[in-house]
Amino acid sequence: MAKDLKKFVNLTFLKTVDLTLMRRLLERHGAQLRRLDLTVFERKPGEVRKALMDFFAGPEDGYPDGLIADLHRIAELANQTGMRLLLERAAAAKVDLVPAAEAVDERQRLDSKHIALRAFLNHPAVFNAASDFLAIETRTSLTEFGGPDENVYPRMNEAVKAAFEREAKKLSSRI
Repeated sequence: MAKDLKKFVNLTFLKTVDLTLMRRLLERHGAQLRRLDLTVFERKPGEVRKALMDFFAGPEDGYPDGLIADLHRIAELANQTGMRLLLERAAAAKVDLVPAAEAVDERQRLDSKHIALRAFLNHPAVFNAASDFLAIETRTSLTEFGGPDENVYPRMNEAVKAAFEREAKKLSSRI
């Protein structure tokens, strides 16, 4: 498995992850899963966790491409910066990522990995907004925003400003 995925799907995480969430993540790719039978989730939690550990200990080429993509996206926000962005976007959208009733029982599991997984599955708009903000924050240089053509200058007039404001308003209403 790729190094960043190994860091995300590690033993500590698998010992504490909400199995309902993990089941939902894996069910998204159920038809393509080859090395994990999803009926394992009907067993005792300890057996489920052991099966997940065995599955994720195996080679990445045994995972469906969609699962790999999902895990990479979740891992991208499964750190302190990602959690901050997720919580900010959730607050802006007036979304409670972890309802109070669940937070009491899950105190030990409210770390960045679990928040990222919850947001990915339960609040995709919040997750996508945080992912977009992360992309902006992690640019390596301003040249990433440069276009391929040189000597192209902006046209600033009232019509352009009004169009920009309309589009910005639409964008902020989705976040």
